[in-house]
Amino acid sequence: MHQKFNAWKYFLIADVIISALEAYVGEPIFTWLNIYKLNNWTFTKSFLTLLVSAILAKAIVDWIGKVRDAVHDEREVTLDFFKRKQKTR
Repeated sequence: MHQKFNAWKYFLIADVIISALEAYVGEPIFTWLNIYKLNNWTFTKSFLTLLVSAILAKAIVDWIGKVRDAVHDEREVTLDFFKRKQKTR
């Protein structure tokens, strides 16, 4: 989902839809099939957990991408400086 929806607006819309489907459709089916058992847990808690975890994951991935880009840009500037210095010799 992170790769498909880069913009936060569309990511949040997709996240709400997918989290709702997983929590209110998927989990009840697994509960009905006796694959999943609710012990002091509700589908709403699952929905909120799925929603928040996806938002945190996207925020972390976006932050890592920004740090990587900043480091990459800094290395290019440093390497360009040394290349220019070598050419002047």
